[in-house]
Amino acid sequence: MVEPRQRAVRADRPGARILGRVAAVVATVLVPLLLVASGRPGVLDPGPRPAASAPAPGPSLPACTGGVLQVVAHQDDDLFFMSPDLLDDLRLRPDRCVRTIYLTAGDAGKGADYWQAREAGMQAAYAKAAQVDNSWQEHTLVVGGHPLPVRTLVGRPSVSLVYLRLPDGFPSGDGTDRYGHQSLIRLLAGRIGTITAVDGSATYTAAGLRDELVALMDGAGPALIRTTDYVHPLGDGDHADHHAAAWLARDASRLAHVDHTILSYEGYPSQQRPRNIARDDVLLKKDIYDTYQAIALPGEPMWRPGFLYRQYVVDRATLEAVPNEPPFPTASAGSAVSARSAVTALATARPYRPGPGRD
Repeated sequence: MVEPRQRAVRADRPGARILGRVAAVVATVLVPLLLVASGRPGVLDPGPRPAASAPAPGPSLPACTGGVLQVVAHQDDDLFFMSPDLLDDLRLRPDRCVRTIYLTAGDAGKGADYWQAREAGMQAAYAKAAQVDNSWQEHTLVVGGHPLPVRTLVGRPSVSLVYLRLPDGFPSGDGTDRYGHQSLIRLLAGRIGTITAVDGSATYTAAGLRDELVALMDGAGPALIRTTDYVHPLGDGDHADHHAAAWLARDASRLAHVDHTILSYEGYPSQQRPRNIARDDVLLKKDIYDTYQAIALPGEPMWRPGFLYRQYVVDRATLEAVPNEPPFPTASAGSAVSARSAVTALATARPYRPGPGRD
């Protein structure tokens, strides 16, 4: 069951259909995210130490129905590869619901101080793009028994961030010593059977992680889903986590009980293409990224990779909602099973091993 627990959190505090699920999970997981807001709109103080939010006082708000959902591997993938599209949603469409799911902690094999700073940096960047105070409300969303930290922007409660905090796989996908060489790509390839969040909060199988995303998509009800590059294979110069996150998002979106469009954005290889972002958008993108880096990576020279000047969509698909039907269809002698049910039953019997491609 989706069980929100809420408490006020300092804005600069480091951040604290489904193929295998049974009908009871389908019934309970579609409850909307309960997001509580307080405060007033304002202009973000660009300093790295914003004010604390007031305690959450009141009732919940509805889910992100009709809005946009990003599914990415790391904090900053959305800024680098999906902007200016994402920044336009935050800056120019105040009535649009915007939610982003970060699959990994972006830990780079380091400890909590590092990955929590990256979360705090993303929160500051989103607040600045939305032109409100950097004040966030903390929630815990329980999906499939897994507690997921959620941060909701107080000055614009239609904006929220969800953190799964799985280990960073490094560009090669080999993972790090600190977290036992766990990585998304090793999980999806069957080289490891499970992956555990860096804070120990949850453990997933490959199919379980995909199904968690289906639940989050169903709960959000977005009209548009953005993810990284699911079209191209490993070894194309992109980060292994970018591809793994995109394959999971693509497959989850095919099982979601909501009509939507999914966009796939190119990652690191986009910097080999011509620049295609207008000057004003480049300046905005740099400004918002600098806000992130000042908190996430203090003291380091501001990074200016080529993808700051580019944004390329490599695939677009419009998908209808998967109808609610029994997740484990069976056929006795003489009975008929729908084509979708037959595919579902076959997929359930096989290990989940996704790969590149549009289909």
